[in-house]
Amino acid sequence: MSDLSSLALWLLSGVALAAVISALITRHLRLREARREQGLRLLHALARYSAWVASQRRNAAFVLHDDVAETALQEAARAQALGFPRLSRQWSALMDVHTRLAAFLAAQQRLRLADPEAWLESDHDGRFMQLWREHEAALHALTDRLELATGASFAGPEPGSA
Repeated sequence: MSDLSSLALWLLSGVALAAVISALITRHLRLREARREQGLRLLHALARYSAWVASQRRNAAFVLHDDVAETALQEAARAQALGFPRLSRQWSALMDVHTRLAAFLAAQQRLRLADPEAWLESDHDGRFMQLWREHEAALHALTDRLELATGASFAGPEPGSA
């Protein structure tokens, strides 16, 4: 083999290696961007759900079944299960708070309709704020882990906002 053909073979091998490395880097970047996008969808769904939770403090009557909140929660559950199964412990903690919050709101709604005076004396706002703090703690634990996994950021609404 002549020097020129040997050089051409090395050059061709180098170009092929560069193409393979470039393809691998591109694939890695696309997967990372897709994961980031899925994380952002999860964060946006959690933000919509969290806005519903915050709005319950200001509502004259509790909204126990809100399509936007339920859709956001379903979307978040799907995104978490498909894209971030390692966050299942944090997700379970958030769903535990959600279950207790929904039960509290339903009980408060029943009490408010049955005996408004007893409802006013029941310290519903203090108990709601305790559940809100638990919700925030669970939400932040979930989003902190998600931010580490995706590089996305999240800021949820305060109880008096939204």
